[in-house]
Amino acid sequence: EAWAAATKAHEVNNKPFSLDQFHKDAENQKSFFTKEMLQNLSHASNPVDSPVLIMGNPRSGTSLLEQILSMHPDVSNAGELSISSSMMRKIPLLTDSFLPFPKCTLDLRQDDVDALQALYLDSADWYSQDKKRVTNKSLALHEHAGFLNLVLPDARMILLHRHPLDNCISCYMTNLLANGHAYTSDLSNLGKTWVIRRQLQDHWRETLELKVMDLHYEKLVESQESETRRLLEFLDIPWEDGCLQFHKSKRIAATISHDQVNKKMYKSSSGRWKNY
Repeated sequence: EAWAAATKAHEVNNKPFSLDQFHKDAENQKSFFTKEMLQNLSHASNPVDSPVLIMGNPRSGTSLLEQILSMHPDVSNAGELSISSSMMRKIPLLTDSFLPFPKCTLDLRQDDVDALQALYLDSADWYSQDKKRVTNKSLALHEHAGFLNLVLPDARMILLHRHPLDNCISCYMTNLLANGHAYTSDLSNLGKTWVIRRQLQDHWRETLELKVMDLHYEKLVESQESETRRLLEFLDIPWEDGCLQFHKSKRIAATISHDQVNKKMYKSSSGRWKNY
């Protein structure tokens, strides 16, 4: 009955989504942002290591991870910062480049990248509260990672993974259309989009100059303390017992998962796809 209700709801979706264009854009990013190219493009000169970029799909556990980190006194959460989209649109204004993205990054000079970094830091400043780490879990990071490698070369990136069937089922059973995820209404588009985004994650792991860590939702749920210790070690911040008590946070997560991340860690979402 739950599946039938979700299917009926998706039938009224009239939001367009072009899988071909999404795939083309991803391939353009992978072919342009090679390891060698990233090393040769202009980088920001200001060493700033506070940004933490959390790259994951919708319903992959990004809100849970953010809530865990919110309990640490050295961490501030900026939610899903949209500033990187604005920064990308400013490249032609800074450089007078006529090239489309991502090739327009060829025309970036160091002072241009420094200016873009200042825009990012100004956007995150309201959230930072002088904390050592400031997280950003924008769902657009798959498409912006190569560009952000230039703007935030000393940042850390967490690649968050979840079982593909659990991830897709959760997307299908949740109303994500208002958030711009029109592909979730079609199971074929949903599966193919998951694959494309995973291929981007794999590409960034191999090419980015940032410090990168893989984290799996299932392992975090199953081995909460050991995975949390590994996470905090990667972020170079001390152990904090409160991270295991994330459900006691008084913070209200600005996400569709707000009710779930204020509960104790539970395993019922792992293997949920088997119900269907």
